[in-house]
Amino acid sequence: MTLGEVLKTNFKEDQQGQLVIKFAGEQHLCKISVEKGQAVYLALGHMNPDEALDAVVGKAVEWSNFIKGMPVRKRLDEPITQLLLNIAEAAPPAEADIQLDAITAAVKAAMAEVVVKTAPAVAIVEAAPDEVIVNDEVKQQRLSVMDRRLRGMMKSRWQR
Repeated sequence: MTLGEVLKTNFKEDQQGQLVIKFAGEQHLCKISVEKGQAVYLALGHMNPDEALDAVVGKAVEWSNFIKGMPVRKRLDEPITQLLLNIAEAAPPAEADIQLDAITAAVKAAMAEVVVKTAPAVAIVEAAPDEVIVNDEVKQQRLSVMDRRLRGMMKSRWQR
C-alpha cells in the first residue's frame, strides 16, 4: 500500500482519530492527528512537524492503522492534508521496493560467491537438502573450539 492510498482511505469527512504509519527504514512511528477528515498535526519520533514532513518524502509504507475517536491534543495553525497528499503523489510508489529488490539481489549474489569459495570444505547430502556435512578437518576444528569453551566454563564454575 502506498502513502497516497493510506491517506485517501483514512482522510474521510467527519472522521476523527489518529493515523499511525510505519515507514520502511524509519525507527519511529508516524502519527497523524485527524479532525473532521483533515490532518491537523504530524509527529515522527522527536521531530517537529516540518522535519517530519521532510522525513516521510519517498518512504515506503510498511503498515498503517487508524485509531477512531482518539482526541486531538495538538494542532498546527492550518491543516496539512494537502501537503501530505502532495508528498504522496510526488514520490514514486515503487522506488523503495526497487531499491530493496536491488539490495536483495546483491546480497544473494554475494552469498553465492561465498558458497562457491567455501565449496571444497562442504559436501551437500542429496537425501536432505538442508543437511550439510562438513569434512573431517573442519569438523575437528569446530569440536576442539567447543571443547575448549566448555572446559573453560566448567573450570570457572568449579573455582567459585
